[in-house]
Amino acid sequence: QRQLVERRQLRHRLWVAVRALKVDLGSARVAGIDGSAWLSMGQTTVLAHVRGPMEARRRSDEDPDAARLVVTVTTANPTRAKERRDAEVANCVARTLETALSLTTYPRSVIEVSLHVVADDGSKMACCVNAASL
Repeated sequence: QRQLVERRQLRHRLWVAVRALKVDLGSARVAGIDGSAWLSMGQTTVLAHVRGPMEARRRSDEDPDAARLVVTVTTANPTRAKERRDAEVANCVARTLETALSLTTYPRSVIEVSLHVVADDGSKMACCVNAASL
């Protein structure tokens, strides 16, 4: 018989352990922000802000058939590698939200989603998608 060796990540958590989930909706009371969510999954924390649908600032940003979705992801201590990874996360979040939102309902408008990664313990992608969808 083979013995299975338990793999542990940092902070002595099993790699298959479920992360504790904490959610706070509407936590940011800032002018110009239409919605916000604070989401923690274990040691990973993301703050999401949503603006829109709103009128596009430039005519070149308009789509006559549907709303334009703009997703940005920022990290606390950016490096080139983190910026590249953040762009991949933003692209994945945008593709996920495009399937869930009815963008054709708001033609010639823009919806902006800003995700700020406060702490990352390895579940940044999942935490960003969940925070943006709240």
